[in-house]
Amino acid sequence: KTLQMGNPYLYRREASLDEDLADEPFSLPNLNANKWFLLFPTKQHWKEGSDAKGIEAGLEWLVSRYKADGIQSLAVPALGCGLGGLDWKEMGPLMCKFLSKMDIQTAIYLPQEQNIPPEFLTRKFLLGE
Repeated sequence: KTLQMGNPYLYRREASLDEDLADEPFSLPNLNANKWFLLFPTKQHWKEGSDAKGIEAGLEWLVSRYKADGIQSLAVPALGCGLGGLDWKEMGPLMCKFLSKMDIQTAIYLPQEQNIPPEFLTRKFLLGE
């Protein structure tokens, strides 16, 4: 599968290592049966910076597909804000605009290296409320 910006790829884990790692010779409950990986490209090439328009297209795709794909919760990094070079002041409100449309538990992991000021983490700033 070729990844393209604006078109994330949802990968379902096909196997679990739980049984291989168990100390006892009995089956463990399938603890990670519903673990999916969303491969979300933010760049055309790894050497380039991230593209906010491509990320926006990917977020639109995610919001339109999450129910059909059975996504029940989501944890994502601040897309484009690490090595992609985008600023949280731009990407935070963009991400929250789309992720707040989903009726599932969602977490965004912030880039530690940016030392984001508290005023850019408020509900008012992120959601315009």
